[in-house]
Amino acid sequence: MGNVLEGKGTGAQMNVVLVNAALGIQVMHSEKSFYDCLNEVKNAVFEGRVAENFKELVKRSKAHSHEYIR
Repeated sequence: MGNVLEGKGTGAQMNVVLVNAALGIQVMHSEKSFYDCLNEVKNAVFEGRVAENFKELVKRSKAHSHEYIR
């Protein structure tokens, strides 16, 4: 998974991740075109923002893993 988040997956892996993420963005922002969303995702992946955000999410979830709802 890390390779894909860093833009180092195979072509097929990257296509699946980029298209899926772009569609997710478009669901939340229907005013944006699919291609605008796709470019947004590509930039985020290849600038390293996706990998950094994922690392931060994992770090925070580990810090709070002892907290859960009963």
